[in-house]
Amino acid sequence: MLIILDGILGEPEADSLVRRSSEFVRMAEVSRLTRVDRQRCETPESSLLGLAPHEGQLRQGPLTVSALGWDPPDSSLHFHLSLLSLGAAIQAPKQSLTAVEFAVIKDCLARLNTKKLTTLLGQQFDHGLVWERMGEMFTTHPSDIRSLSENLPVGDGEVELRRFIDDSVNLLQDEDFNRARIDKGLDPVNLAWPWGHGYRTPVPNLALRYGFPYRYESNSTRLAGLVRLAGFRHGSPERFGNGVETRFEDNQYDAGVVLYLDQWHSMRQREEFEELEYLTAKCGKELIKPMLDHVEEHRLELRIILLSESSGIAATFSENSSDNHYPLDERSLLEPNLPRAQLFEFVRSAIA
Repeated sequence: MLIILDGILGEPEADSLVRRSSEFVRMAEVSRLTRVDRQRCETPESSLLGLAPHEGQLRQGPLTVSALGWDPPDSSLHFHLSLLSLGAAIQAPKQSLTAVEFAVIKDCLARLNTKKLTTLLGQQFDHGLVWERMGEMFTTHPSDIRSLSENLPVGDGEVELRRFIDDSVNLLQDEDFNRARIDKGLDPVNLAWPWGHGYRTPVPNLALRYGFPYRYESNSTRLAGLVRLAGFRHGSPERFGNGVETRFEDNQYDAGVVLYLDQWHSMRQREEFEELEYLTAKCGKELIKPMLDHVEEHRLELRIILLSESSGIAATFSENSSDNHYPLDERSLLEPNLPRAQLFEFVRSAIA
């Protein structure tokens, strides 16, 4: 089994979260450690499947459409469709949709369909859009929008895509649930914004390459889309929850599973340091300790990768593991004598 904890490590000079966890200390004592380096590429999730940097590189749109289980015609352009709040500024809504509001959203997205444009229902504010045409285009990530007029799509067929955006505003802003949200001081959900467009390019069939249909478990839509294209399986997104509510205890040892958790990233961005410490301690007690107890008792193999933004430390426990004197934390990122590998190489060896 392979467990990947992304963002749990800080930089080498930072105060370590895992250093204070007895479970991670114990894992280090009985494992072989390897430093892993992450390579920058358009789809960094490819390394989590053991793909080299030139393999499995797709944009956000094709990954979203794949994750939603769709296989549109080859000659189609795929988009990620974000539902945003259009007011004095354009931003992601801060408050989640209720079940009743989401039912209205579902109907509105269906009404936006045309002969060439098909909306794909996702979750909350994240959906997909397929345009059955080809061409060159420029779209803007939601976080980079300055104004509606400045950042509309530009390129081949821009008229049709701009009309889609205008129609979304006209349709959504008059819905009763948006008036009610505004009355309550909540962000309206009144703009459907397509971005991250791209074509679905071939991905190696890893189920055939390795002869085994690994199952990935994560909350990542991007990873779910890539996993599906590679011929592997992916569990239900959002299974684990988020933040301090993450449910680690639901996991049991399974040699055919790759578990990827990245909850630490968003908490680091928000500088939620107490929550980070709590989540790491919870991970140690509810995930690492039970897993290590199990593999030691049954003489199985377990690999755990702890990642920072640019690198990480991988621990391998097996019957052949010997005593290790390197720490399973940021200090080993500076250890010159530790074996090194690219992240995709280590993952590839783990699932081969």
